[in-house]
Amino acid sequence: MEESYLDPRRLKLKLDLLRRRSVLVAGGRYPICSWCRQPIREGAQMNEVLLTRGDARGLPDPWIIMTRYNCVLMHPTCHENHGHTYDGRVACVRQIIGYEKPEKVIEWLKDIRPVFWGAVGLVDEAIRMVERVRRNNNEKGYYPL
Repeated sequence: MEESYLDPRRLKLKLDLLRRRSVLVAGGRYPICSWCRQPIREGAQMNEVLLTRGDARGLPDPWIIMTRYNCVLMHPTCHENHGHTYDGRVACVRQIIGYEKPEKVIEWLKDIRPVFWGAVGLVDEAIRMVERVRRNNNEKGYYPL
């Protein structure tokens, strides 16, 4: 996968996330950071969550992971400090399933599982993570965004 953050496919997804996941707050419509849950007023960074670019390296179509079922927006500092930690991933998954519904995320993961023929364990772990977060949120009765 080309590492360019300016790739049109990546920019299109980021714009889609900005549109879909923005909420009305004082001063306008802004996306909410998946880590700190505060509005991102500028400089939103996109983070791949369940499957990363490194996981997709070598696939016939590594862009298969660039979807709203796998990506979130974060403040640059939140992304740098928490985006790749376990707690950060849990917060990101919580936001993804809050917007996209856990069943749809799991369906997407199952659909792409055959593509990861040499690393299906990565996809299976992603499914387990979605199920864990869903279970924990169901106990609380909500999916906090």
